[in-house]
Amino acid sequence: MTNKKYVAAVLALGSFFTSLPSIVLAQATNQNAAANVTEGLQGLTGGIAEASLWDLIGQAGIMQYPIFAVLIIGLLLISYKVFELFSDKRLTRSLQQLSFERLAIKDIRKRVSNEPDHMLSRLMAKLLNVFITNRNADYLHDEISNYYSNEQNKYNTFKNRIDFLSDTAGALGLLGTVWGMFIVFSSGALEKDVILAGMGLALMSTLLGLVVSITLNFFSTVTEGYFARHLERISTKADELRFRLIELGENSRGLDFAQAAGNKPVATRSYQEEDIDDGMGQKKKT
Repeated sequence: MTNKKYVAAVLALGSFFTSLPSIVLAQATNQNAAANVTEGLQGLTGGIAEASLWDLIGQAGIMQYPIFAVLIIGLLLISYKVFELFSDKRLTRSLQQLSFERLAIKDIRKRVSNEPDHMLSRLMAKLLNVFITNRNADYLHDEISNYYSNEQNKYNTFKNRIDFLSDTAGALGLLGTVWGMFIVFSSGALEKDVILAGMGLALMSTLLGLVVSITLNFFSTVTEGYFARHLERISTKADELRFRLIELGENSRGLDFAQAAGNKPVATRSYQEEDIDDGMGQKKKT
């Protein structure tokens, strides 16, 4: 029994010393892999600190092109809208400075018809047409409200496009992150170059997507504020015209009534005193 115990102990000790080199080799391999990962990360951070802006953007790889395409399209749309609003504001300057206080309806129509095509001239032309057609200023407020809502809906269509581009930029950045992680883990080897390429693609594509999304949202918000102020000025000036048309309508109704009273006077009867015999010897005045 004792001999069997010694034999088992010798065999176990022999197997331990036999497997010891493989254990040491595995530990050394793990240490080298960890060192490679640490070196790769240090190289990545050191490269970021020393690289230029275009070098950093280049680490986003192929994902930088669709993200920059989204940025260019969004900025072009915003620039066109801002140019359109500035041009419309410049064209409305003459009507904005016009006072309707002492103008007759024909003078107002002449001034509006001579204006170039812009938002305020279109609204005022519509108000004048409604007033002349119906001879009633009660519908003018509804026309202003409808025009305001229509222009707001047009701008919302533009804003939805910018919001879509902003969301697309963020989604492309996320796609680059997933693609970079896939490159790192699908290689099957912890190599420095593979880690740098994958992490650079993941980080920089995400950063570019966020920057483009924030940029488009910022300029869209600024443009929306400018549009709201411009539309509010147009509505205020249209209300000024509406009040003048109400005043002209009331004056015209009073004038029409006075003319009608002068042209068609009320018929009156003149009575004369006559002596009428009532047949009973009495006479009465009529």
